[in-house]
Amino acid sequence: MVRSRVPLVVTLVLVAVPRPGEAEEGRGGDDLVRFFAGACTRQLDPDAVARLDQVAGKAVTDWLRTGRFRESVDLAKAYLDCLERHSSPAVREVLQDKLRALRQVACFVPLVVFESEGKVDEALAADTLRRCPAPPAEAPADGEGAKRRWAEQVRRFMHLAAPVRAPEEVLDHASRYLAAFAAAGFPVAEAAHGAAPAGIGAGQDEDGPDPVFATRVFAVAASVASGRLDRLIEVSGGEETACKSLFLAALGLLQSMKVPKQAALPLTLHALMRRARMDALIAVSRDAEARFAGRECSVPAMVSALAISGLSGAQVDQAVADGRVADVARLAGAAPTVAMLPGKPESRIAVIEKLVEAGGSRRGERLCELGGTRLETGRASAAFEAYGQAMTALQGSERECAVIGRFRAALAQPAVASEVLASAGKDFVEMGPDAPAALGVIRGEKDPARRAVGVRALWAAAATAPAAGAREAIGEALVKVVDQEPGSAAAVAAVESLPADGGAKSAEEKVIWGLVAGRHHVEARDPAGARKAFRSAFDAGRPNMEAAVGGTSALLRWLAARRHYEVLDETVRAARKAGVVKAGTLAGLAAIVGEVGERKRAMGLLKAAQSQKPEGEDEWLAIANAYARMDEPVLASAALGKVGAQKSWGPGPWMTKGRLEMARKRYRDAAAAYGKAAELAREECDPLFFRGLVRLLMGDPEGAEEDFLDCVDMGEDNAQVLGGLGYALFDQSRFDESATAFRNAIRKDEKAADNHLGLALALLRSGDAAGAVEAHRKAAVLEPAMGQGYAAAEKRGYVYSEVEKAAWDDLTRAVKSAAP
Repeated sequence: MVRSRVPLVVTLVLVAVPRPGEAEEGRGGDDLVRFFAGACTRQLDPDAVARLDQVAGKAVTDWLRTGRFRESVDLAKAYLDCLERHSSPAVREVLQDKLRALRQVACFVPLVVFESEGKVDEALAADTLRRCPAPPAEAPADGEGAKRRWAEQVRRFMHLAAPVRAPEEVLDHASRYLAAFAAAGFPVAEAAHGAAPAGIGAGQDEDGPDPVFATRVFAVAASVASGRLDRLIEVSGGEETACKSLFLAALGLLQSMKVPKQAALPLTLHALMRRARMDALIAVSRDAEARFAGRECSVPAMVSALAISGLSGAQVDQAVADGRVADVARLAGAAPTVAMLPGKPESRIAVIEKLVEAGGSRRGERLCELGGTRLETGRASAAFEAYGQAMTALQGSERECAVIGRFRAALAQPAVASEVLASAGKDFVEMGPDAPAALGVIRGEKDPARRAVGVRALWAAAATAPAAGAREAIGEALVKVVDQEPGSAAAVAAVESLPADGGAKSAEEKVIWGLVAGRHHVEARDPAGARKAFRSAFDAGRPNMEAAVGGTSALLRWLAARRHYEVLDETVRAARKAGVVKAGTLAGLAAIVGEVGERKRAMGLLKAAQSQKPEGEDEWLAIANAYARMDEPVLASAALGKVGAQKSWGPGPWMTKGRLEMARKRYRDAAAAYGKAAELAREECDPLFFRGLVRLLMGDPEGAEEDFLDCVDMGEDNAQVLGGLGYALFDQSRFDESATAFRNAIRKDEKAADNHLGLALALLRSGDAAGAVEAHRKAAVLEPAMGQGYAAAEKRGYVYSEVEKAAWDDLTRAVKSAAP
């Protein structure tokens, strides 16, 4: 999602739409849209408009802030229709700012809907085009601000037209607007956009996406989709400019790249290309190859790549079934890679085999692609053969794809032939890979047993390699396997293969290896191996080893979080003796174990921390924070007193002060402390989040909602924040919105028991007793205390307002009534 556009719209809505009252706040998205349809059946006077605005203003604003973009658009359109149909000209005159803001939501937020949902909704695009007409064909002459607004309208229009209008029409629009941009003084020349990668967050600066950049992309794509090479050359500035265009080269290359989350431009670009006829794509690709044959030119590759992006899997499969393999191969022939060729694996293999048959300078590269596709389908032996041919066809560094692929294919064969794997491993090591490349090959094999075989094969090949650097790279990769996959079969193979010290070259590296290996043995349920590894690490450890101190801290936190308490106790003693654990680390461990009921162990860790004579205010702050988390306000206050005078405090001490006052149930003082932290850390969510929790306990759910929404505005829409928002809405009796917030939170983290409990309360109050009982059951599975009532939950560190406790009592009765 391109977040830079959303705050602008939100700001305009906040200015134009007043904060609401309580009238219809409980209504959900569809209900609220239907409510407007029913409410707008007669002429509205100013008082009626004000009453409606109390509902719609807050809903549109809050839904934008919490990511409910589609619902925001639907409601904005319903509200806009209501105001335009049923208010007098005099009322509309007064509402000009409001109407303008609602039109911005209706016209621009659909692009954010596409981004948030990861796909183009053609029906929404078509409806938006009907509501939001095309901008004028010429830029306004009344100032730079008006020109920028017009340009943004052009960008919006082109994004909406691309997926629903015919490619020829899109091309005409784009050409006309490019000419208008040039006439208005916008930078349109190749130099202004030449090197920018197209679409994926590109063509964008701090003021938002570049309208000229987007329009150029659509002009080029529509030319290809229309089968009009002549128009492509025209909009690109002529043959020479087009051939040398970095813009076109990048646009072609990026069609072969997969990205996890796409912006509106690549989404609508692909939707445009999908409207192209296959015959038109084949024709333009053939024309480009013929026109630029024998010349260094980016156009044929770009055309071919865009053409591939315009094919659907069904089209490719049908073409292959109809005997048109050569046509599809011709279409893909000039593309930088065929990795994004759609269709069933069998169809793709047929096309790539045809490309291999065609020969040429790219035959070796295509053989690698053939091997990869065969390997994806489980045809390891056929993949091995293709990679072997590629090794013969390619030379020097170009052989890398073949060498890596051949090792992977040898490893993937059902019956791994040791001599074949050894040969492939030798070729790989002699290629001189770095550690990341070696790690990638190991982790590319998904079968755990084969991955372990691969580890041993690479180490065996490295042991006889003439270059010491190759051995070091493989050794480093194996250490990373142990670090990243402790307890796995591959990690077992790596530990057994590596020397006892992991190949460490210094005492500090030896400590780190001991910590890594020890953690592996803990995961492998080998306590004796863990003790031996940790003993080796701490025998070599010294207080001045910064990496050893940091590694020890990370290990101890890992042991504490996973509740390996016996190993934790032994390791803490050994680390303290070696001098590689600090008082602050011990306090942090105490906070971790204390919050899950290990109070005695936590107090022991805090006693040890204080006996080490804490160094500086940070360590005393860690001790104070741990005591506060354990509801020890007296001890927490004493430790906090060693942090310095309050006037010198930063956000950390004020956060601890807030937690301390929460433990004392002095909620107003806690809210004030969190407020101080928020003032000092304006870009941080934590102070606002905890103040929101305190405000709930104080009976101020409106204030809590503001704090949680401010966190959302910062991009912190995680399960905790959305869950807090759900409770704030619940305490305001806005049960449908509360349930939606809890469902959004659960989608972020299905294991957060408190959000399942919140959903149960919201469903119960909404009248869905069966749904409430089921949500409560899930909460109790994740956290057994949830099944015993709020008193038991509070002992586990959860907190609830009086409103929530009253609802929980009713929930308990509903659960008992539903029991068989």
